[in-house]
Amino acid sequence: MASHRARGTIWSKRGRPIVLVVDEAQDLRFSVLIELHVFLNFDHDSTDAFTLVLSGGPSLNDLIETTEKLSALYQRITNHYDFTGLSDEEIPLYLKHKLEFAGGNNLIIDDDALRVLGTASCGISRVIDHIMTDALAYGAQIGRNRIDAEIMQVAANNQSLTARKRFSAKAARDKAGAA
Repeated sequence: MASHRARGTIWSKRGRPIVLVVDEAQDLRFSVLIELHVFLNFDHDSTDAFTLVLSGGPSLNDLIETTEKLSALYQRITNHYDFTGLSDEEIPLYLKHKLEFAGGNNLIIDDDALRVLGTASCGISRVIDHIMTDALAYGAQIGRNRIDAEIMQVAANNQSLTARKRFSAKAARDKAGAA
């Protein structure tokens, strides 16, 4: 009850709704997810005084939608969005923007390299960025002025190995912490 009064006070002092954004919400403890619905129970004069934005990986939606203990939270979610990655048509536009912003141009990447990048990254912008960083570094190391499919594949393979190492290291830490 006190938390409801506190939020009402914040609403009235500021005169506008409160917005809380939680990024990487898939990493929240399960107990925190269970309690989040309490924040969303509060209405002030039939106006939502609190907006919660949960941003996270696909596992977050899966967890909230399929776990009975999270049904109260799920019922309070008014908008869902599942990002499925950039399309094959959007990836070159994304790269063009990033390269031009950095003072370069997208003519340094051939079409076959873009196909490799799309397949390897599943259109996920963070993965695209990591692969492109490796591709540009590797291309420069071997003296190439243009990123071709071979260079892109080397970069994608390197990122795949790096991701496996991170996953293995995390699994080992989790296992050691559970012991």
